[in-house]
Amino acid sequence: MQGRYGGRGDRMRGHAGRRMNDSGELKKRSGSSGSKSGGRSSSSGSSGGRKVSSASSNVSAGKPLSEDAAQELQSQVDDVLSEFEDLEALANFTKHREMMADLDGGISDLQDQVASLRQRGYKYKSFLEGKVSVVDEKWQGVRSQVDKAISDAERDVKDEFTSASQSVSAIKGITLTTGAKPKVAQAESNVSELKRRVESLESAIEAIYGNVSDTFYQTSQQIEEVVWMLDQIDTASFELVSGENPVHGVSGMWWRDGKNKGPEGVLYLTDQRLIFEQREKVATKKVLFVATQKEMVQELVLEAPVTSIEDMKAADMGMFGGQQVLEFSFGTGSYYGDATFRIKGQDNDYWVSLIRRVRNGQLAGERVGEAGQAADPIETRQAAEDAIADAPSQCTACGAPLPMLAAGQRQHQCEFCGSTMRW
Repeated sequence: MQGRYGGRGDRMRGHAGRRMNDSGELKKRSGSSGSKSGGRSSSSGSSGGRKVSSASSNVSAGKPLSEDAAQELQSQVDDVLSEFEDLEALANFTKHREMMADLDGGISDLQDQVASLRQRGYKYKSFLEGKVSVVDEKWQGVRSQVDKAISDAERDVKDEFTSASQSVSAIKGITLTTGAKPKVAQAESNVSELKRRVESLESAIEAIYGNVSDTFYQTSQQIEEVVWMLDQIDTASFELVSGENPVHGVSGMWWRDGKNKGPEGVLYLTDQRLIFEQREKVATKKVLFVATQKEMVQELVLEAPVTSIEDMKAADMGMFGGQQVLEFSFGTGSYYGDATFRIKGQDNDYWVSLIRRVRNGQLAGERVGEAGQAADPIETRQAAEDAIADAPSQCTACGAPLPMLAAGQRQHQCEFCGSTMRW
């Protein structure tokens, strides 16, 4: 978004200048108003008009405003100009044209990326192929509707945009007098009407394909995370054991030495182990507490069988819960009693769900070439009878957003991966 209109306007003109202008106006009135003009002349030097900063001014008739009133009107003008500038970028619906281009070219890219993952040996998230195919099918089914809706919206908003544009032009550089107030109010009204109209049309367009585009971007993110993990595995300092397959990975820190203290690196989940590999530059020489030399440290510093995880919890820490934290308690088979990790850029609740599915064997249903899907984790919880609020907002298997559910609905089949959820 481009910068908004800036400063406040010119300072009030000097008292002498105001007196000269006012007396000139009073002289014209004296021919028709008689003795009234003299009374006005005695107080004409008390205030003056202000102008909005602009290369060209719009002169407005009326009485000069006080300093406070002029500042208040100036602020109102600035807000209107800023609002209109924002709307200019929305009123051509460029965002939706760009999203159409993303979907047109991006879906085939996703298909290629999934094929590449399989060639690299990634065996999980078997729903990806079918999910991308369904996204493609649904997009082709609504593409022409979206295209038409955008064209119609551009035409429908034309009159409101023209009215708003003209009224906004009329207040650029306007002299801040009492006569300016109606023009500013009209511009504010026109811009508000334009905003209401644009937002309404935006919502109508999004309603046609919003679920498809959301799922497209969410699937793209899923694939990118797997690609990133495989890249880390390719250059890791450790080897996977025979029959072990990577499931997921994330950048993070092991709070080995206390909160926010410990090695940084990559947390891996495989179908057999939880692994943390340190990957960071560590200071080897300091001068006055400032690191002058660093070296890259890359080594496996923690590994534990998934079966040794007795308990795990997702916690949101830090200011406004901005730190995504995973807390583990280990039992037999692990060298560690507990461990806490801060992960970056991913959801800690998703990690807990994923690890739980590895532990109980549900993830095996997502292996490529094996029949069936992973059982819905919600089925294993105590049922939340008669509470639609307990329904998930996205598919618990593939993560695709769910449509609006009906009151009392307790089951839904994901239209993208086919998993059935009950709550």
